[in-house]
Amino acid sequence: MKKLYDCVKTNSRAVKKLIQFLIQFLTCPQQEVNKSVWTEYVVRLDGKMMRQAKLFRYSTRDEQVAQLAGILPQMRAVMNRVMKEQPNLSRDQLADELTEISHAAGIQLSTRNAKSVSRAALDKWLQPAAREHPPPILAVVAFCMATGDISPLQPILQAVGCEIMSEDDKKLRDYARAILSEKEAKKRKRQLEAQL
Repeated sequence: MKKLYDCVKTNSRAVKKLIQFLIQFLTCPQQEVNKSVWTEYVVRLDGKMMRQAKLFRYSTRDEQVAQLAGILPQMRAVMNRVMKEQPNLSRDQLADELTEISHAAGIQLSTRNAKSVSRAALDKWLQPAAREHPPPILAVVAFCMATGDISPLQPILQAVGCEIMSEDDKKLRDYARAILSEKEAKKRKRQLEAQL
């Protein structure tokens, strides 16, 4: 089996990872095999392998359940913190702003065919202990728009392995990509020079 891996002439890390997994699976059937390696790759229709983003990084069902159960209380806590940080914005004003945003977008944020977001509905969405009245996801997004703070989305994103990137984070990411592209171009240049 190991000869199969050695004979593969490819620069594709995905193919090599898949072969490593198959070798591990076929040579160690009695041991627990890391199946996450297997699910990390998908075969496209043209037959090429491509890396699939791993969004869910939980090893047990209990971890998934705990993360999911914690989203709503965390989100409500963050929304309440945002409200406290904006003393000039009352709940009545926020309810009016949410109503304006929803009307402009042509969407309904409240349930039961309400044409506007009431102070009572907003209070229920923000009440930490209320499990019966979770805010709809569009209401959370409208809340972020109205307050100019996107942190209430963080608990949702963290649950699926994502984070919010600031503008500075994006610049650093783009800078890192440029450096890696430059290194790859230099490597390719050296390879071409070696062939001359």
